Amino acid sequence: MFSQFRLRYLQGMCATMMLVFIFSCYMTAQLVRGQSPTTEPYITYDVTANTSLPYDSDVEFETVTEIIDINTSSENLAKIPIYLGGFLSIEGGVWDGSGILPAIEMALDHINEREDVLARYELRMVWNDSQCMAGLGTRFLFEQLFREPQKVMLIGPGCSPDSQAVSQTAFYWNLITMSYSAASSALSNRDEYPYFFRTYVPDAMYNPIRIMLMKEFNWSRVATIHTNYEVFSLAIDNLRTLLKESNITILASESFGDSPRNQMDNIKAMDAHIIIANMYEKDARKVFCEAYRLGMYGKDYMWLLLGWFKRGWWLVDDEIRRENLTCTPEELLEVVATSMYISTEVDELDLSGKQTIAGYTAAEIQMMYQERLTWPEYHWIDATGLDYFGYDAAWSAALALNSSSAIMEAGGLADGSMRNLEDFNYDDKEMAELFFREFQSQEFQGATGHVSYSEADRIGPTKVEQLLGSCSDGWHLVGIYCYRFVGEETLTWNEARSSCGQYTEGVLSVSVLAPVTSEDDFTTLLDVWESTGRTDNPEWHIGLHQDGSQLLWADIMKPEPSWLPDSPIFEPPNSEDNCFLFDFRDEGSWISVSCNSVTRPFICRRIAEFEERYIVSVEPHDPNEPSFEGLQWPGGVVPIDHTPGNTYLDVDAGIPMTLYIVIGTVSVLCILMAIIFLIFNIYFANQRFVKLSSPKLNNLILIGSILIYASIIMAGLQLQNLQKQYSSVCMIRTWMVSVGFVLSFGAMFSKTWRVHRVATFKTPKRRIVTDKQLFGIVGFLLLIDVIVLTSWQVLDTLRLEVVPLTEMPDPEVELQVLRPFILVCTSDHALIWSSALYGYKGLLLIFGTFLAWETRKVTIPALNDSKLIGLSVYNVIILCVIGLGVSFALGEDPGALFLFISCIMLFCTTATLIVIFVPKIISVYNDPKGENALASTATMSSETIRATATREIPSVTIGSIEKENRELRDKINKLQQELSGLEDDCSVQDEKQITVEITNSEETDHESSSGTSKDGTLRDSGLGGLSADEGFGAECRSDTESDFRVYETNDAFTLSDEARSDELSRAV
Repeated sequence: MFSQFRLRYLQGMCATMMLVFIFSCYMTAQLVRGQSPTTEPYITYDVTANTSLPYDSDVEFETVTEIIDINTSSENLAKIPIYLGGFLSIEGGVWDGSGILPAIEMALDHINEREDVLARYELRMVWNDSQCMAGLGTRFLFEQLFREPQKVMLIGPGCSPDSQAVSQTAFYWNLITMSYSAASSALSNRDEYPYFFRTYVPDAMYNPIRIMLMKEFNWSRVATIHTNYEVFSLAIDNLRTLLKESNITILASESFGDSPRNQMDNIKAMDAHIIIANMYEKDARKVFCEAYRLGMYGKDYMWLLLGWFKRGWWLVDDEIRRENLTCTPEELLEVVATSMYISTEVDELDLSGKQTIAGYTAAEIQMMYQERLTWPEYHWIDATGLDYFGYDAAWSAALALNSSSAIMEAGGLADGSMRNLEDFNYDDKEMAELFFREFQSQEFQGATGHVSYSEADRIGPTKVEQLLGSCSDGWHLVGIYCYRFVGEETLTWNEARSSCGQYTEGVLSVSVLAPVTSEDDFTTLLDVWESTGRTDNPEWHIGLHQDGSQLLWADIMKPEPSWLPDSPIFEPPNSEDNCFLFDFRDEGSWISVSCNSVTRPFICRRIAEFEERYIVSVEPHDPNEPSFEGLQWPGGVVPIDHTPGNTYLDVDAGIPMTLYIVIGTVSVLCILMAIIFLIFNIYFANQRFVKLSSPKLNNLILIGSILIYASIIMAGLQLQNLQKQYSSVCMIRTWMVSVGFVLSFGAMFSKTWRVHRVATFKTPKRRIVTDKQLFGIVGFLLLIDVIVLTSWQVLDTLRLEVVPLTEMPDPEVELQVLRPFILVCTSDHALIWSSALYGYKGLLLIFGTFLAWETRKVTIPALNDSKLIGLSVYNVIILCVIGLGVSFALGEDPGALFLFISCIMLFCTTATLIVIFVPKIISVYNDPKGENALASTATMSSETIRATATREIPSVTIGSIEKENRELRDKINKLQQELSGLEDDCSVQDEKQITVEITNSEETDHESSSGTSKDGTLRDSGLGGLSADEGFGAECRSDTESDFRVYETNDAFTLSDEARSDELSRAV
């Protein structure tokens, strides 16, 4: 634990040092340009209880401290100011969170007004605009750290990227980070973000209610699309898991960076009608624009989005122009409003009437907030749906500081000392831990409801909302438009056009003379006309008029009508009849009239007002199913999850029969080959060459190989859906593969271990490893398999499960969709069991590689299979690694996967059998009795081989013995010549004759009174022993010394006999 903390601390310090260096360079550049490094216009502001600075303020202060002095009111002079560091997302980033600022300011006002919360302190905030950018967030964090005043906590950032960067770094300065809207599931990781909290909920918490929707309306085919941000990717990954667990088919799961065109084309091709989208607003506009192009909208489509988008996000003209979209706001609205638009969101305001911690109800807080937005300094603010989370974030920080202050004043710190909040500094770990504990134990009623935390995350309900349109009184909602039939007065066409313009409400809700551009328009208007009771007058002014040589709709860009048989007829250019009425009688008709003389009632149209309406809330872990009865379906019916009229054909996408027959035939032939090897091994078990290679262990290799071959056939049967009703085939195949591997590789591993043990320990002690010990190793490995497999089978039985693959249109049958599927063996905890089963086998492969490498130079083919076994081990390991990697790359292609894995298993197993057994068959064929088995072995180095594997083996071969014999004979002859020469040269008074008889060690096998013994020692009855070795010498002394000395000239050893002359005489 300590080492992990130390590693994380070092990593953080390295990152911090780099950021400090960058910040220093930035400050240096500011000084070089002549700017004060403490001057930061439009970015850093002080927010106190009484004033705030707008984003476009022209006021520039020399230092933050001066801002504090300017903003300090006389009534708060007695209070001690403490500061929060704030991070907001103002215009310019991927999300406009400017509405959070007035909410936090209002919370600070309410906090500082209270006498029971931070009574001795005034809570202030110094904030920066990080624009949802991690780099800017980190830069501003260091500006806040190295500029006065001291911060005690951080509020924000609002987006996940900068929240992750800021909170991960702020931890090393002992600062708690409280975010009000960051939604990434990654921020829930306490190891990565130890001091992070949020009043918002992570996006992954919306997924359970999405699954409830799918089940409620029997949607079993969905598609997902999201932008390539971690906040969205993690939530979609979690959603995919839940969808699979609920047996809901994921037709497509797309992600995009800049343009979603290709991804939307793919979703369209998959015939997806239920689409889940996770993204920011600007990316949602791109997706909906592509949906308009592809016609993926209307009553047959359902879009499920996030609920925190800004109101009217599809109608922001300047944003759309900046994004270079090809769609107009009206076209985007047509996609949004005519489809089923459902959003999921956490409750942003508690309307239960409960009193909040501030002493107001949430409704009263809402009224105060809306009033504050009318202040001149907030003219640049756009309210969001998350503003009140900022309000609760400020209160959460204040309450944690308040309770911590009380604990410290009571001496509640570890050392018993009394400290104050103003004593906090960035090295104060103890005070930061106290803040953390107080956050963790918090519970209070906020504007957004009950606030409490589970680790980093807020615990709160999730709500479902639906986008619905509405119209003012006297207007009728039809699709995305409001229509008004004005029959109280009759006007000319031009007068009617001007009169409709008076109903305009803002730039985005312009009222015009109504167009009738399609048969659907006619049908809906006919229904409204009949419902108004104005059927006495069937002729109404509409927006169609003639401009020169073309027909146009007034004030809108629409194609001319062509859906009626009697389409409008062009009049001569100078004709007064260049405007049109519409006659609702019969099937409808066009009537050309003068624009300035014919008076009729008229129809006005404008875009409806759309907003998200509350449907239902779901509390976390609530066992009761929510009711979705409040949903209003376009067209009056629930959309289905595919194109109406399509038929679906389930297709088994298992292994092609031809491929299975080929692989199965090869497997059967390999089984026959293994049986032949097994018969050979048993029949010639006592043949010397076979016997010395441990035939019993070889039998285990063959039995394991047969099981592996048989598992290939079983895998084909399973995937061919020939035994769908027998789930036991799954467990049988698993047993075959696992036990077969243990028997074959375990036997090879044990033989390699034997060679390593007896060949690599440099000790004179003989090491004996018997076959019984090797069987014990294999039995131990097999016991592990039996325990794991039996537990798996009893506790979590494998079953045969249908896995749907990607659907595709039938190329041969129109309106038919193919739904391919495969059968797989799975269980509830298959990953855990597989990891346990194959994890130790991986370690075994690694250890086997080590042993094979260590014994790579040991070569005694007749006694063990070290070279061959080592080669087989390499073969198994390399092919297993390759097979594992490629199988992941092949994914869900059952044919390719079966072909590749089967080929790997066939090649690996067959190559091992051939390498081990073919040399034995050849040797037995050439030498049936095994007479040359020992002679054919290679010589082992005395530095490497210290003992044999199962019995004592001579340390030298017959050839080496004969060579040594010849060398000894030559040495003996040489010694005899030297002794004869010495006898002639010696002149002594008493003639003595020394006779030395040397007997060749190869001519006698017993010791004699005069000669050499088996160990090569020269024997003499009177002189003792003399070792036969290289170079001997002799010298004669005078009578007074009367001795005879025999010695070895090279000092290998010396053997002498000092004898008196009379004793020498007796010896002669």
